[in-house]
Order: sequence, then C-alpha cells, then structure tokens
Amino acid sequence: LLARRDRARAMLAYAAGFSLPVGSWMLFQSASGGTPLDNPNYLNLAFEVYGRRAGWERFWGESGGRFHSYLDVVSYDSARFASHLASNLATRWLNDVGQLMPIWIGACAIPGLVLTWWRRERWPAMFAHFLACYAVLALVFYAPRFFLYLLPFYLSGAIGLWLLPQLRPGALSRLPPPISRLWRVAGPLVIAGLVVLSAGSAAQRTRALLASAPHETRWAGAALRALASPGERVMARKPHVAYFAGLDFVPLPEIESFPDLFRAARAGGARYLCISGIEAALRRPLELLADPNVDLPGLEPIAYRSLDSTRFYALYRF
Repeated sequence: LLARRDRARAMLAYAAGFSLPVGSWMLFQSASGGTPLDNPNYLNLAFEVYGRRAGWERFWGESGGRFHSYLDVVSYDSARFASHLASNLATRWLNDVGQLMPIWIGACAIPGLVLTWWRRERWPAMFAHFLACYAVLALVFYAPRFFLYLLPFYLSGAIGLWLLPQLRPGALSRLPPPISRLWRVAGPLVIAGLVVLSAGSAAQRTRALLASAPHETRWAGAALRALASPGERVMARKPHVAYFAGLDFVPLPEIESFPDLFRAARAGGARYLCISGIEAALRRPLELLADPNVDLPGLEPIAYRSLDSTRFYALYRF
C-alpha cells in the first residue's frame, strides 16, 4: 500500500475493509460487557511455549491463572520464549506441508515459492504479507484450522512450479517443439490431477468427520431443555449443551475426586451435570458416570442415550 502512487486512496480503502470485521467484533465485545480488544488468546501462546507436556485441558485449568497478558507470556521465561519462537519459525512450514495440504501438493509448494514468486509482479508485497502472517501464526500451537490463512500462498507456489516454463518469457520457445507442446499440456494436467486427488481425499475425510459428529451433545441439550427451568445452570466441559438447553453454563474443572466435583458445582451454582464421552475421557473420576445404572449420593440420573461406547450422554441433577 505504501508503495502505490494513490497511497492515500489505497490506505482508506484498506482501512474501510479492515473495519468491517474488526470493527464489528469490537462493537460486539463492548456491547456484551467486555472491552473492545479483550481476549484470552495469550493463553494459546502460553500453552505453546510452556504447557505442551501438560495438555491443553490441564494447562488451562491449572496454569492459565499465571498469565494475564501477552507481556506475561513473554516475560515469564524470555530466553525459552525466544528459542521456542525461533524453532517454530524455522520448522512450521514442515507441518504445513504435511498437514495443511495433501503431501503431493505440499511437496511442490515450497520449491514453487522459491522458484516462481520473484518472477511475478508485486512479489515483494505478497512475500512480505506471507512472512508477516507466517510469523504471527508461529506464535500459537499447531492446528491446521489456524493456518488455513497461509493456504493460498502455498497453493500459488505449487501451481507456479508446474507452470514455471510459462512464467519465464521465451522459455518454452527455446525448448524442442515436442517438449514445448508436451509441457504446455502436462503442466495444467498435473495440476488438475493433484486437485482431483485432493478433492477425493477431502471428501473421504469429511464424510468420516460428519459420521462421527457429536450428535449426543445436541440431544443432551434438547433433553435438558424439556427438564430444566430457565435460569438454571448446567455443568459440562464446553458450553454447547447449555446453549442447546437454553441454560447458563458452568465449566467443568479439572477434578481428582467426586468431592471436588460437588465443591465446584456448589461454587458455580450448577443444578445439572452433563457427561459425554469427552468428559469421561478427560476427567477420569467421572468415567463411572458413563454407566446409566450408577446411583451415587447427591447425583440423580435423569436422562441417558448412547450410540456406542464413546458417543453417549448422561444427565444428572445435583
């Protein structure tokens, strides 16, 4: 933007586009009782640098209180933070190649970036934008959904690699005619083949994910909506059940025993407890509650439904 002749106009246009999503979010934050820029994303940084061995659930419950800002994360152990960030900057592209894209596309992406970007118009601006985004994303723990923003850059490199002769003026004309004709056809065909392979793989993966969707969470919320009264509270690992039930949410903390559970319920004013496969797996003392026939003092079973051993819900009243 700074390099353009119509700099002022370009900056205003960018600011207007930027304000639509960011400004809307800031207004929503303010209207819902927060501050315009308030968010807990600094805990994602803290977990990446200091908490990977503990696991996200335990780190959030036990260590999150140590950090209250990005500055806290950096200053807690500055040397460790700097070395970890340097390692991420040097290696995150390896994760992208193998996880963000199918390997047959990812293997072409980095060579394509190196060999083709500098042949294109305005490549310094595009390259600077890519590096800035890559650096920001290197701060957080790796999950492919975070890194989707980098995908267009990598794909442009992969496609450019197969169209490299077309990007070099006169390159194809210097090749023998049969090879030139073959490359003009082969490059687009290879790209099309890679896309078809990727689409097939994505469709298969998407079907598997949809087949294993946690429908039990929605069913639990519907069942609880029929049983509970507005304003009551339900304890669960995530707010989904409370959302479907129209109730208030009480987070289920890390617990070591049932007395811990009852203390947390009293402190949060929880009237109901929802146990699904994920709660039973991540809160080991609660495995017992996955059995619909269990009857413990202080917990009344009120609803149960199961698809299989890992996909079920059990609702209890405190």
